[in-house]
This record gives sequence, C-alpha cells and structure tokens, in this order.
Amino acid sequence: MGNIARITPGPRFTKAPFVLLKDSLIFERNKCNKIGLLARCATIMKKFLISIILFLILSCKSDKKDLPSEFKDTEQHFIEFLEREIRLPNEYEKNTIEQMFFIRESYDNPDGFVELQYKRLNSLQNSGAEFKIFTEKGDFINTISFMLGKYIPLDKSVVNRYVNILEQQILPESTEFGFEYKRLESKFITLKNTKIIKVKYEQTNQGKKLFMTQYLITYRYKTFSMIIINKKDIDFQYLLKNFVS
Repeated sequence: MGNIARITPGPRFTKAPFVLLKDSLIFERNKCNKIGLLARCATIMKKFLISIILFLILSCKSDKKDLPSEFKDTEQHFIEFLEREIRLPNEYEKNTIEQMFFIRESYDNPDGFVELQYKRLNSLQNSGAEFKIFTEKGDFINTISFMLGKYIPLDKSVVNRYVNILEQQILPESTEFGFEYKRLESKFITLKNTKIIKVKYEQTNQGKKLFMTQYLITYRYKTFSMIIINKKDIDFQYLLKNFVS
C-alpha cells in the first residue's frame, strides 16, 4: 500500500463559526470599552485636579481682595461683645479707663481738651454699658471707642432723632468747658446689610479744635456706637468696612 497522509485533527469547536465570530467581536468591543473607560477616568481625574488647583488659586486671590487697601497699616483687635476681630490703625492701642485717669492726673495744668476727655471717660464708665477704648500712642485725647447698645433697626427716619439726642448731651458739656460746637455732617449710610448713622462735630476752645464723630451701627442684630475723637479732622470712616460681610 502506498503512504497515506495522516491528518492530525485540529481543535474541536463546540460553537458554530458565526457564534465564535460574534464572541470574538464582543470580546474586542469589551476590551475597547475597558480601554475607553480607563481613558475617560483619566480625563475626569485630570479635570478634577485642575479644578482644585484653580479653586485654591482663586481662593487666595479672593482673600487678598477681602482686605481693603486702607487697612494696610492696621492691626487686629478682638472685641468680645461684638464677637469679632476688627482692624484699627497701627498707632492705636487698647487702653483702660483706669490707665487714662492716671494719664490725666499727670497733667499739672490740664486744658479744656483734657478736662472734656476726663468728663467723657467718667460718663462712659458710669453708663453701665460694655465698651472698649483705644488710644493713640502718645496722645490719650485721640481715641477710638466702641460701646454696645440695645438693638435698633436703623433707617433714614431715625437720623434726626439721633442727632437731637446727641446734641442734648453735647451742648451742656461744651458750655461747661467753654467749647463752641458746630455740626459738620449727619447722614445715613448703607454698606450691604449694615446700617449706619454718622454724625460729626467740630468743637472749638480758645482757637484750638477737637473733632468728634459718632457712628451708630446696626450689624448682625447688634447695635453699637463707634466714637472717634481726634485733634485733627480725621473720622476713620473706612473702619466701617470692618462690619461688612
């Protein structure tokens, strides 16, 4: 007999060719889907990281913008009854009534400015209200003080009434110490949700001038006074930005 070629059987297929082809296509598609999913996940993570970086950068810039340029030469001070920190000029420091009385006693011949300040300090101490007082280093006449009052919802209709109350207090003390006073300004100010009445006076004694500015402020359901007394025509109105949120 001649040589008969032996045929080695190939792998046995349990599925029809078209079924195997379909399985192959499904496998390839699933493989592609997995690759595509990984690519999409990588893209999402990249966008997420970029978003975080942008957020941090913008937050830093926002913090810098929140501090007004006028506050460049200021320091923070905590006012307990206002439950917040505020910024005041560097040259001002926290003081007490007792320390200021001691300074007053150091004057051999106190002038009208010193006597008027002493009178106001006594009135502040006897008011029974919570207060904080800051004095300019080297001159206790120049002061920035805060005094807590009862909550009052302020609007323009209250301005004249407040001015009348102030002047009923100012006239007797001005007369007692030989001061003449003149009202320079009275107005209503709105800074976002903060409502303010500003009243400013010039007091004159023997050719010398003293300026007093009263701010009545309603902020976050608290009403308080910020009182500025200065030998120069300085009313520190920019400090109102401490109470804007």
